[in-house]
Formats: sequence, C-alpha cells, structure tokens
Amino acid sequence: LFAETVMPLHEDVELDFALRRDDYSDFGDNLSAKAGIRWQPQPWFLVRGSYSEGFRAPTLDQLFQAPAQSFAFAVDIEGCLDDPGRADDVAGCVQETDQQHETFIAANPDLDAETSEQISVGAVFDFEPLTGQQLNMSLDYYDITINDTITAITTQDAFWLEHLGMLDDFDGVNVGRTAAGEVDIVDVTDVNFESFDTQGLDFNVQYRFGLGNFGDMGVEFNATHILNYNTRATPASPLQDVAGFRNQPRNRADVQLRWMQGPHQVSSTTYWIDGQAQTEALNPDTLRDEKIGEVPSYAVTNLNYSYETPWDGRITVGANNVFDKDPVLDLNRESNIELYDYFGRVYTLQYRQRF
Repeated sequence: LFAETVMPLHEDVELDFALRRDDYSDFGDNLSAKAGIRWQPQPWFLVRGSYSEGFRAPTLDQLFQAPAQSFAFAVDIEGCLDDPGRADDVAGCVQETDQQHETFIAANPDLDAETSEQISVGAVFDFEPLTGQQLNMSLDYYDITINDTITAITTQDAFWLEHLGMLDDFDGVNVGRTAAGEVDIVDVTDVNFESFDTQGLDFNVQYRFGLGNFGDMGVEFNATHILNYNTRATPASPLQDVAGFRNQPRNRADVQLRWMQGPHQVSSTTYWIDGQAQTEALNPDTLRDEKIGEVPSYAVTNLNYSYETPWDGRITVGANNVFDKDPVLDLNRESNIELYDYFGRVYTLQYRQRF
C-alpha cells in the first residue's frame, strides 16, 4: 500500500510526503516514510532535500532453505596457533595457505529485515534564464545508513569468531573439532549484525549549443565522489572506511558527447574509474583491513553512429571499448566484472522500427 501527497506552501516552496506499507505473509509488515522539500527562489536556482526510509525483508531461501554442503577455503587460526612453533603468532597464521574445510550453510528463520535511512541535499542551477545558454549544473550530497544488514558468515569469519571467543554471539555459527583438535565441520548462516553507512557527492553538468550549419552539440559530465564507505572486514571488526580499497573506487566519472544534425547522430561515452588498492590484508591486532599495492585508474570509450530513416526506423552502428582496453587485474590476477570491461572491443549493429 502506497500513498503520496504534494503540498505547495508557497509559489517557491513545495513539500512532498509519502508512506508505504509492506505486508509479507511469511515474514511480517513494515511502514516506511519519505519527506522532501523543494525550494525555487529564482527560475535559475533550485534547492532540494529529502529524507526516506527503506526496508528489505529476507528472502525465502535465507529463511527456510535446506542446509547446503560446501568445501570452503579458509585458514584455521586456532589450529595454526596450536602448533608450538606458532604460539601467539596470529599474524603469521593469517598468512598461511588456505585449506578446504567441510562447511554446511544453513538458513536462519530468525532473520530480521534490513532497514535503511537516506538523507540527500542538493542544488540545481539552470543558466538558460540568465544567459540564454542551455547549461545546467547540479550538486547533491547523500548519506545512507543500512541497519541490521543481512550478512553471510563465511568459514573464515567462523574461524575468527572462534579465535576471539565470540561464537556464542552468533546463533547457527559453529566450528566443530575432533578430539585431536582437527576441524570436523563448520556451520555458518546468514545473520543480522552489521550496520553500514556511506556518504558522498554527485555532480552533473549538461551543456548544449548550436554549430550553425553543422548541427548541434551536447555535452554531459557526471561524477561521484565517495566521502566515506564504512563497513567491517570481519563480524568482529570495527567499522572502517574502505573507499579506495580493492573493488571500491573513491571516484568515478563519465563524459558523454553527442553531435546531431538532421537524421544523423554521433555519440561517444567515456567511463573513468579511479585507482584503488591492489588487494588488502587483515591486521590481526586491529581486525582492520590494510591496503596493499595500488592499481591504476581505468577509462574506456564507446562510440556510436545512428541514422533516422524516413520510414521511422533507426539504424545504429558502434563499437564498445573502442581502444580495446584490458581490465585491471589485482594481485591474484583477478578482475571485477562489475567495474571493468571483460570483452575488449565489440562491434554492434542495431535496427529499431517504430510503429
């Protein structure tokens, strides 16, 4: 059930309120709210802000799925420390080669829902009423907090919790050992334990101008800067800012160029990703991740040409990753498919018909 209302307080001020109620037959219900304000004192200037709440129920698999068997790679910290030559050498044990351990991954019928809060404040500038130029700029600040994050406890997490004497704090997580102290079976599950928050800035510029007899040109620039990205390295770790760590670049941007004349259009988009740590290692004393190495920034460009036919069709030819840029690899010679292009240069041909 969803309801929303917009209340104009003044010709320059507008309020927005919304409520949403979710009701799950297998879980429960939740009420989330949203409130926003929009103030436009001048035709060329707008200030906006909002507060909203979110809710995500656990899935049926997370609640009721039958246990699944796995043979996960992890370091048995307590087993390593039992070696007389490694006593109290946690740092050395952490660097040991991972071994496979029989692990059972169970559902958790006691999972609670994740809840979130988001605050955003921003401003928009439209310079056309002032200068006649089709130039728009916006800057927004966001602050997102997620509570009771549903987090999968891994086999390595279980070994850390055992070492720290915290297994009893996590129902359904256990390290079973034989009489000789060898690992028998590890039990893990999903739990609500982590709070996560991130703050950042989003910036956008759009500019369009004429080229006389040579058509029109459009430029758009988008950038995101992460101020903080606070999460935990292990269930027992404190929150730490991991922006700039592996797979979590602090800065991202893209530039879009578009030329238009009659039925012809040429466009290019360049995506840029900031450099980041090559990998990380857990400090056993602080339980915080520490950066190791650094990978360079990365940019890839896509190029397209399209033609609008007289019969309401569109033909588009293009190339993605025009310069055949290779993905960035970490110390394990691995790359993140969500960040980097895996396929190299790819040519495309598309036809679309409107009826």
